[in-house]
Amino acid sequence: MENKELEEKDNIEQTAEYDRTPAILGYLTFIGFIIALIIQVNKKENERIFLAFHLRQAFGLIILSIIFILSFSILSVITLSFHFGALSILNIISFLFSIIYLGLIIIGIRNALNQETKTLPFMGRKIESILKKTFE
Repeated sequence: MENKELEEKDNIEQTAEYDRTPAILGYLTFIGFIIALIIQVNKKENERIFLAFHLRQAFGLIILSIIFILSFSILSVITLSFHFGALSILNIISFLFSIIYLGLIIIGIRNALNQETKTLPFMGRKIESILKKTFE
């Protein structure tokens, strides 16, 4: 009897409708991330867990972006003093990173829209292992 009740509870939790707007907002901009973080405080437990997952994924993207921008800024200054050809290679790599970053944002938004807690490709599992229960 208890197993049946647990299965029904799991089905209810899996089919529950969550407010997806804050999760999507967290991926769009840093200000959207802050707003989603504030909204998350007033959510119920299951919805808070769903939103916290997407906030962790979005925060990982923000940190990755900051690291990449700082790295390329430093490399651009260094290569500018040596050779202009290297600067154009850095611009191409920066453009490719921007495309990948945009793709990861789109995947995160799609997952939030579908109410899925799938990690982002390449880095999502690492983000989850580092941030664990952050934002819950």
